[in-house]
Parts: sequence; structure tokens; C-alpha cells
Amino acid sequence: MKQLKGKRALVTGVASGIGRAIAMELADQGTHLVLVDVDGDGLAKTSALTRQRGVEAIALQTWNKLTLAPMRHWPMGVRLTF
Repeated sequence: MKQLKGKRALVTGVASGIGRAIAMELADQGTHLVLVDVDGDGLAKTSALTRQRGVEAIALQTWNKLTLAPMRHWPMGVRLTF
């Protein structure tokens, strides 16, 4: 498997279920994350859990699917920070 330590990934649907499981697995492998979900409480929990594993995690709460597309309209700080 390709080494993921120090790489970056964007994961959606991280408040629970498969999205959270993917985020946790990536964090365990040392991948820095941008986490996205509509559920603010679940997003905050997943963000805290991934940070406990020693990786950088940026949490972005969205309000609908259209917020994700197109990404070129995301705040410039997200692109610069990540």
C-alpha cells in the first residue's frame, strides 16, 4: 500500500459511519485532513478524535451539497492553509 504519512486528504461525511471510519484510518496512517460535514457536532467530534492521533485536521461545516461545489469558490484560506 502507498505510504500516506504526511500526505493530505479531504474527507466528506465525517460526522459518523463510513466517512468517520475513513477519516480515522487516514489519521492513524499520519495523513493530515480536511474534514467536511453538515452535522457540526459530529464534525467536531471526528475532528477532535483525529487530532488526538497527532495529525492536522481542518473542519469545515457545510449546509448543503452545493456548498462543496465548485471548490474554486471556497475561501482562499482553506487552500493556503492546506
